[in-house]
Parts: sequence; structure tokens; C-alpha cells
Amino acid sequence: MAESKISPVVGNYDFVIFFPCDWETPWRGHYLIQALSEQLKNSKILCVENPIDLLVSLVKHSSKLHSRIRKGNVVRRVCQNPYIYRPWIFLNVHIASKFPLIQKLNLKWMKFQLDNVVKRSNFRANSLITWFTDPFQADYLNVLDAKFTVFDCYDEYAAQSINILFRTKKELMEKEKRILQNVDLTFVVSDLLYDNKRPHARAIHIIPNAVDINHFGKAARNSTTIAEDILHIPHPIIGFHGNLSDRIDIDLLDWLAARNKDWSIVMVGGKEGNMKNKQLLMKFAERKNVYLLGNKPYEDLPEYLKAFDVCMIPFREDDLFSLSCSPIKLYEYLATGKPIVSTELPGVHGFKSLVRIAKGREELERQIKEALKEGFQLCEKRISISKGHSWKRRAKQVKDILDEMVNGAYM
Repeated sequence: MAESKISPVVGNYDFVIFFPCDWETPWRGHYLIQALSEQLKNSKILCVENPIDLLVSLVKHSSKLHSRIRKGNVVRRVCQNPYIYRPWIFLNVHIASKFPLIQKLNLKWMKFQLDNVVKRSNFRANSLITWFTDPFQADYLNVLDAKFTVFDCYDEYAAQSINILFRTKKELMEKEKRILQNVDLTFVVSDLLYDNKRPHARAIHIIPNAVDINHFGKAARNSTTIAEDILHIPHPIIGFHGNLSDRIDIDLLDWLAARNKDWSIVMVGGKEGNMKNKQLLMKFAERKNVYLLGNKPYEDLPEYLKAFDVCMIPFREDDLFSLSCSPIKLYEYLATGKPIVSTELPGVHGFKSLVRIAKGREELERQIKEALKEGFQLCEKRISISKGHSWKRRAKQVKDILDEMVNGAYM
């Protein structure tokens, strides 16, 4: 029997992946890298969490700072892979960018720490692939001596609500362009991002978001219980799970709640990033048939989704951030089998037979009413389709593309 061929990536390279947040935060990078680590059995993966800076962290994130001081300069492990590490810097990267000397010191200190971690953890220092996930990580391009570089561009970053002083749109776009022009390979999540980034990228591929099938599939199982704080909310429940950020059309939701008092509009998620709609959100929250349940642990989400009668994706149709996204919740909703209604978004067009897409508020209201009559006709089909969009499959696509890169396909 012929021996199975080990791909060049698996056999000869280790990875250093710069995160924009903590490892535990549920986001695309967490899911994709975890799935990728299962396929890269012979490669080590180091996930570098957002650095702790001595000044801002002392004021705003003192608990993280104290925890890090107590634990010392440690590397955490998640099973065999990945390794998790949070470096120190002198000053927040966005502030430091205004002071070249401090920025230089930040990078030197980060390089010193990462070189030590790579050496102590027996990474192949001469065979590294570095991976970036945020435009402001352009400053990290040369922190390590990497053989290949990757940029996972999962959002239209410049369309976000951002801090005008320290994270300006102009600076963000300049750094993103620098990453795109310098990395060997770029991943994007949608056609619109592909069209926008392609002129600047060396090589670019679309890798949409996906779903943890086993986890969100629990919402379709009889054995899964419904969470206590949604159990007694009157049906029908028109539900959403996710952050109530500026991309959510709160005005639309308020209109729906006012016109359909027999519906329960249930929102499961926090309010982080909601800068423009605070007053409207307060008005919306006061309605008797609106339930803002707040953030819930990731492991508990199926217990809430199971109670939904209709799953909503109420993103604003005039928001470039939403128009260029690949909604993770679309795939998570599909895994539940439940009816799905979405505003007009390019990211859901490929699922027209399974998702009711509405342009305008009246059409959205009509589609929700139709969804409530749907029954179970499409339930099994949604669940079946979702299995083709697992993080495991996305990771396999990524690994195959990385093999091509290492083999010189993009040189």
C-alpha cells in the first residue's frame, strides 16, 4: 500500500497567527484556526492575542493586566494545537503609531518575546508562516522572519464605526493596502470584498464563513432544553442572536415590533459597537413585546435558538460593512433547520431557496408572516445544506490553497 502523501504545509511549516482579540472570543478566526489545527497535525500553531499595553491596560483592562502579572510570561495550550500567547507592549498600537520611537520600541519588544516563545516551544523558526487578521497588524509584517505571509480579510474594516482619534479610516485603509500588497496570500469572505481587494493583492481567494455543525445542530434535537429566560416568552418568537452593533437595523425592528404586537422580538447578544443607535435602541427596548436578553455563553446558544420560530438577519441594507460580509449566523441558523428571514444582503443570495430575502420593511414583514406558516418542509434541507458549510470543510479549502502557495503557485 502506498504511503499517504503529507502536504508541504503540514510537513514543513509552523504558523504564527496574529489575533485582533482574545482566543476565547467567538469569531471567524477562532473557529477557522481551531478547525485548521485539526488538519495540520504535523504543524504547530501559535495564536498571538491582542497585546497588553502597560498604560491603557492599567486604566481600562486592569483585571487582564493583573491576571497576566500573576500568571507570568506563559504560553497556553489547547490540546496539541494551538498554542496561545499574549505579548506585552509599551503603549496601545493605535496611540503608538503617532509616536515613531515608541512604535519602534513596541515592535522590538514584541519581536523579542515572540522569538523566545518560538524557540522555547520548538517551533521551526526558519519555516514559519505568519498570518494577519487586522489592517493595523501591518506593523507586524516584519516582526518575525517568515517564509510566507497570509492576510485573512473577513470584513470591510474601513466601513466600521471607528475611533476617530486613534483608529482613523484613512490610516486603516493605508495599512490594509500595505498588508494586501506585501503578503503572499489573501483570503476574503465575499465577492464584494474580492472585487475591492483584488487590485492590491498578490493572490486572493474567497473563503466564506461557516458553522460548527455539531454545536448549532443541537437546536434541532429533542434532547436540547430551552433556556430558562426564553422559555416563558410568548410565541411566535422572531429571534436574532449576535451583537446589536450599528449594522443592525434597529429602526426596522422597532417598526416591526410596533405593528405586530402579538410577535415577541427576541435579541440574544450584547450592545458592543452600537455608537449611532443608542437612543433608538432605548426606545426599542421599552416595547412590551421586545426582549433584549443580553450576551449568552457560546455553549448555551442552541438553547435559545431552539425557542425561535423565525430566525432573523436584520442587517441594514445601506451599510457597506453588512453588504460585504459573510454572515456567520446565516450558517448557524441553517444548522437549526428553522425558517430564516433576511434583509437584502449579497451574502445570503446563494441560499434563496432556503432563506426568505426581503427588500424593504413591508416585504420583510410579509416574509416573516409567510415563514411562520412554513411548517417543517424545509427543515431537513437546511440542516443537510449546512453540513456542506462546516468549519472543517473551510479549513480543508484553506489547507489546499496554502499547499499551492508553498509549492510556488503564486510566486
